[in-house]
Amino acid sequence: MVDLLANKTLRGVILIIVDKITDIIRDMFDKYLVNQSTLMRYARRRNKEQEVREILGDRLDAV
Repeated sequence: MVDLLANKTLRGVILIIVDKITDIIRDMFDKYLVNQSTLMRYARRRNKEQEVREILGDRLDAV
C-alpha cells in the first residue's frame, strides 16, 4: 500500500487512475488483515505516514 504512494514510477502510472487509488487502498485494508503497526512503521520510513493516515482515516486504530 505504501509503495503505491511512494514509488515515483508507480505514481506516474497511477496518475491515470488517481481517483481510484484511495478506493484500491481502502478495499485492500477492508479485505485483508493488515498489521497496522508494521504498515505505519513502513510508511514512516518512506515518508508517507500522513498520506496513509489521510487515506485510511477511521479504518486505523490508535496506532
